[in-house]
Amino acid sequence: KAFCCLVAIREFQRKHTGSNITILCGDFNTEPCEAAYELIVSGNIVDENKKKIQAENHIKMATLQKLLNGLEGDDLIFKSAYKTILGDEPRITNLDADFCCCLDYIFYKGPPDSSQRHGFGVISVLDFLSEEEMRLNLPPSEVFPSDHLPLIATFSI
Repeated sequence: KAFCCLVAIREFQRKHTGSNITILCGDFNTEPCEAAYELIVSGNIVDENKKKIQAENHIKMATLQKLLNGLEGDDLIFKSAYKTILGDEPRITNLDADFCCCLDYIFYKGPPDSSQRHGFGVISVLDFLSEEEMRLNLPPSEVFPSDHLPLIATFSI
């Protein structure tokens, strides 16, 4: 799915050449240590995750590498808003009685010369309660209507 998403973004960028800012957010169903996250933030996948993809999807390594080669280029490497501000992804974005991990993200990329001081960049993110505090009103509840917690980022343009 991450491959398809990045291919669609590249096509959009080709059709809309004046568009230099892309924000990609939602439930990616992938943890920061997994291949889809890695592909989005680095443009590549480490060998261990390649082997895992190969085994789980019955795909040849040469085919996987060909797909990765088709996504080469800095135009498809995103930054994480939360990692930029907090130094790491939140430990929890999805929580219920049996499950607790980070699956949701706000990714962004701007023009190659952009920075927080001189243009587009993330300037703040919504902080989270501790896991203990969230478990007092275990999602979904009146306080947290979804098992996915809200992510909010403020950007400067």
